[in-house]
Amino acid sequence: MMSQNEVLDLFKSEAATLEKAHARNQDTVVLLAEVIAHCSSTMLKEDLDSLIHIGGTLVKNSDTQLRARSEVAATMKESHDSASRSQS
Repeated sequence: MMSQNEVLDLFKSEAATLEKAHARNQDTVVLLAEVIAHCSSTMLKEDLDSLIHIGGTLVKNSDTQLRARSEVAATMKESHDSASRSQS
């Protein structure tokens, strides 16, 4: 069995190899769901609950990031539109 530190080191190593395009939370959530669906019948309930918590956290963080990006985009558009009107 691997130690927690060994697993964290693997996470860090994997993170270093990911390009921005491959690090989308939505893709990660789908992959996690596939793994859970495939292994759920052989997992302990506590392990399954932990993985579902991780998936829920990823979804919540993704939703928060999307909302923040939308708000920034709306603010920038409003600022641009306002500047365009004042130049007219």
